[in-house]
Amino acid sequence: MSGLTIYPLDLGDAVVDLSMSMEKKGTGVPWKAKLLCYYIEGAEKKILVDTGVSDQEHAGRWHAETNCRVTPGGSMVALEKIGVKPKEIDLILLTHLHWDHAYNLDKYKNAEIYVAKEELAYALMPLPPHYFYYEHWNIGLTPWFTKSIQQMKTIDLVPQKVVDQVSVIPTPGHTPGSMSVVVETAGGPYVICGDAVMTQDNLTGNPARHTPYTMTGHFMDYRATWRSIDLISQMVKADKTRVLATHDPAVISKSRYPE
Repeated sequence: MSGLTIYPLDLGDAVVDLSMSMEKKGTGVPWKAKLLCYYIEGAEKKILVDTGVSDQEHAGRWHAETNCRVTPGGSMVALEKIGVKPKEIDLILLTHLHWDHAYNLDKYKNAEIYVAKEELAYALMPLPPHYFYYEHWNIGLTPWFTKSIQQMKTIDLVPQKVVDQVSVIPTPGHTPGSMSVVVETAGGPYVICGDAVMTQDNLTGNPARHTPYTMTGHFMDYRATWRSIDLISQMVKADKTRVLATHDPAVISKSRYPE
């Protein structure tokens, strides 16, 4: 039986439109989203899934539309609160390279960083509407993740084991190279999904409309996003409580998974 435990690391909040999480629902209604990343304890390596958001000053200057309130010290301080030092992290698994998911990579000097080939390629040459998400050179910034490219291992976007009881699966749609992390625990498999699912409510459908899920509101590829939601649901056998998204307020109802 697996002894792996997942810790959600609370990095702050953002206030955006509710329709970001649920397609065509709640337009104009504020949604208090979370800013999270995850630590996996008990594996043969110390694993961090995403590294989280930038600091408050930078977020306020370049991403004011998100109304972020970032916890000082970010993922580094959040880790230390559960007794883990940043220098102890062996492996970072990036669900994707958006600015609120993969900042502060350079603070993890001893970590090998896994990112999908498709994601890194797109992050370096995104379409203009996505320049701010990746903080591209064309808006006068330098993508933060480029400082850590030497630590990166680009991997194919296919299902593959990373270490015993931890694997990655392709869940594109939100971005071209989004991937999710499957963690086998004593309570069954959990999926840390980045933004492939925005909230657990995306796994609930509308019987009147004959839809098994509710589409997210923030995606690049509609078909790929839908298929990714379906794959995630299959991985957890339709138990949405085992889906851990990055902006879902429901996640912080528990300090660890499974309890």
